[in-house]
Formats: sequence, structure tokens, C-alpha cells
Amino acid sequence: MRKKIIPIILIIFTVLYVSCEKEHYVSGDKLNLKFSTDTVMFDTLFTKFGSVTHYLKVYNKSSGTAQLDRIKLARSGNTPYRIMVDGLMSDVVNNIEIEEGDSIYIMVESTLPENASKEPFIVKDSIIFESGGYSQDVDIISWGQNVTLINNEVLKTEVLDGDLPYLFYGNVIVDTTKQLQIPEGTRIYFHKNARLTVYGGLEINGTLDKPVIFSGDRLEKFYKNKPGLWSGLFIEDVSSGADISNLKLFNSASGVHINKLKSGVKALLNNTVVMFTLKNGLYSLGSEVEAYNCIFSDSYENAVFIHGGGKYKFIHCTIGFSRYAALNIGGSNDESGYTDLSIDARNNIIYGSGINQMTVSSSAVMGIVSFKNNFIKVTNKTNFIDSWFANVSFSIDKTKYDVNKLFYNAEDAFYYLGKETPFKDAGDLSTGSSYPLDLLGRSRMADGLPDLGAYEYFNTDKE
Repeated sequence: MRKKIIPIILIIFTVLYVSCEKEHYVSGDKLNLKFSTDTVMFDTLFTKFGSVTHYLKVYNKSSGTAQLDRIKLARSGNTPYRIMVDGLMSDVVNNIEIEEGDSIYIMVESTLPENASKEPFIVKDSIIFESGGYSQDVDIISWGQNVTLINNEVLKTEVLDGDLPYLFYGNVIVDTTKQLQIPEGTRIYFHKNARLTVYGGLEINGTLDKPVIFSGDRLEKFYKNKPGLWSGLFIEDVSSGADISNLKLFNSASGVHINKLKSGVKALLNNTVVMFTLKNGLYSLGSEVEAYNCIFSDSYENAVFIHGGGKYKFIHCTIGFSRYAALNIGGSNDESGYTDLSIDARNNIIYGSGINQMTVSSSAVMGIVSFKNNFIKVTNKTNFIDSWFANVSFSIDKTKYDVNKLFYNAEDAFYYLGKETPFKDAGDLSTGSSYPLDLLGRSRMADGLPDLGAYEYFNTDKE
């Protein structure tokens, strides 16, 4: 038995010896490291606020275990970036090994310091991989932006200074005694669940070249079309009204929410875009609202939801591409102060992917209703009254048109009119003459007849 054991032991030691001989280490210019990207790129970061985490994957393509003397940040000791290697967060991590064919993750984060710049600025660094006097590197780049933080405040000022963007946290309130003015070019970014609540008055003075921007504070490309990043703009019943021009509002939960404005108090929306909302783009309960050259679209519920009575005017608007309906006219059971609901709708496009893009509740108490020169995608006209409509198209020949012919690029939410669209020259002439410029500032009357919706047709191939 003993004679059999000895050869077995010799075989085991021989195998172990050979295995150890085969394992070897690689360093210096013999290293062959590959990276998941050559640049770790952050989107715009607000100063003083931590970034999201980015990951860099490092692959060892060498013929042996890679020996690294250190992985470090080039600006070690004076950098706004942080790296974590093998669970250690530091500017410099020493003595790292990566087995042949294996890989490691490096986490990269940043908090940019505040500075005096009013414009976006670039912040650069790099991750250096050193071994035996040889090095490789991966760049880190981000845009920085100083912001003015407003956190759960009742605003003390009546004019927002647009020199720096604003970052709103929590519920920012316009008191009943205030008339808030927001000048052209102002950008307001809202943190998760943040909202602007207006108990006083609101005046937004964006221009075609310098619109006012309301959006979530997640600026990565992934979030560009995501809804629900912040709560929304709420105009409450005691408000003295709102006059909104050239506002672009994106990524909120409730869009523009108007609640029981007193009789004689209006909310005016001109050249305004509300897109990518979790609930309704425009919600109004028992109020007076006028919208000109507006887009309400890409909502998980309705693009526009009005109910509880009130007075509404929609002129040259593009409404639709939402989960439920483009225009939902709800019931009138709410105590809003209005006995009925009156609508003046001219030269609009009410359209979406669903079959019935306009719905009317059986409990809606309708007053004076006029839809003139609109396109409404609907087949079920329950609760519709014929006298409401003049020069209105309700359906479309699907064998002749599809959404990509109606619009320039509906899939990416570019609702310029397509070359073969039936919306061209279909508008009411007197209405077009009264509102001669479209959402892009182009003449509606250059070819003699206005088109439907917020955009006048133009040849996008030449743009």
C-alpha cells in the first residue's frame, strides 16, 4: 500500500509544480489592457452636488496576470473626481492584480466645486494605470454649471435673475401677495418631487430665441424623454392668473396643473411646449385657459384634460401622442364655480397613436362649443354634437397616410409637418391671419393659407 501512495504524491507535486511554472506575471510594456471606453463622459453637473456613478471596465488581455503598481487620478490631491478600485475609494490605489482574461470595474464619481463662471465650463482629469515605468490612461470629462439653489422657499423676490440657472428642491411657492416674473432665457431645473406652486401671479416672458426652460435635474441623455422627474407647475384657485410665453416644460409628473381659477382670472399660454409628462400635459379644473401656438404631447395619461366647467380656447395647437387621449373632456360634477364648459378650438391637430383621441364624458355639461378647421383622430363620437364642428376632419385613409407622412419625425417627438400631410393649407384663413407666426416664428400666410397645428410646413431637407 505504501508503495502505491508514494507515486500518487509525486504526481500531485509534479502537477502543482507545473501549474506554478505556467502561472506568470506581466508588467511594464508587456501589459495589454483594454478599456470599455476611452473617455468617461459625464453630462452637465451642477456644482456642489454629487454626480451619478459611472463605471469603467478594465480588461486584462495580457498573457499572464497583470501587475499594476498603481491606479490613480492624474490630478490626485486637487481633483473633483473620485475613483473606487476593489472597494477602496481613493485618488491613488496601489498594487492591483488582474488575472489573465479577467477584468475589474472602476467606479467614477464627481462633485464639482463652485466657481465664478456664469457659463458652462469643462472639467477634465484622467485615470492613469502605471506598471514598471509604463502607463496608460483613460480621460474623464464633464461640463460644469453653477446654479442658484432654492429649497422649499416662499419666494421673496418678484423677478428671477436669469444669470445662472436655478435648481429647485421641494415645494417652491409664489405667495398670494407676489407676482413672479421669469425673464427670457431663464432655466429652472427641478429635483425629484420638486414643484412650483403659484398662489399669487405668474408671468413667464420667454422669447423665440431665449425660451424659459423647466425640466428635471437629471441631464444625462438617458433621461431626455423620461417623465416624472419632478412634480410640475401648479396654479392654484387663489391665484391672480398666469401669462406664459415661450416656456418649454419637460419631464414632469403633472405638466401644467390649473385648479379652479376664479371667474375673470385667466391662464394664458403662448408658444408653449409641454412634453414627456407622467400624468396630463395640461390639466385644468373649472378655469379659463387660452392656448396659442402650443404643443401638449407625449403624456402617459392625456395630453390635455379639462373638466368641471370653464372656458377654453385652443388656437393653432398640436395636441396628442399620449397614452389615453389627446383631448379628454371630463365631467362637470366638481364645484368649480362654472355651470358649463365652453370651448373655442380653431386650426388644431388632435392626434395620437390610439383610435379615439378626443373623448367627451356623458356627465359633461357643455356650453358654447366650436371646433373649426381641426383635424381630430376619432371614430367613436359618443356624446359629440354635430353642431359643434365646422370643416373638421375626423378620420384618415390609413392606406394613403401613416404617422411618418403626417409628421416629420413623430417617433422622436418632432412634430413638424410631413411632406404628404393633409394638414397643409387646411386652416381657417381669418384665424391664421390673426396668428400669423407659428411656433418657430415662421409666417403662416406666406403661401396664402395657414396649416393646422403649431407648425407651418417647411421643407426640412433644406434646414
